[in-house]
Amino acid sequence: CTALVVSIATDLGDNAYLMVLLSPGAWVYYMRKAERVEEVQVKMVTSDDDKETEVIIRGDAEEVERFWKTLELREKGMEYVEGLLG
Repeated sequence: CTALVVSIATDLGDNAYLMVLLSPGAWVYYMRKAERVEEVQVKMVTSDDDKETEVIIRGDAEEVERFWKTLELREKGMEYVEGLLG
């Protein structure tokens, strides 16, 4: 799209379409610079009789959900009910 506008607005003409060859370079630049550091804090509290352990997780909602699914954890006071589809 940008190459079309440049080809019309400047004297480059059809040579403006060579900008399309820069697309892979833009992808490499984006992938190197598009990092974000995720931080999740985990605190484990054990009851006095060592029968229950409470896990407190703080962090980004997406990371906390991934943590729950990976370790198959449930929210405190909630029970797991198996669905119809298994």
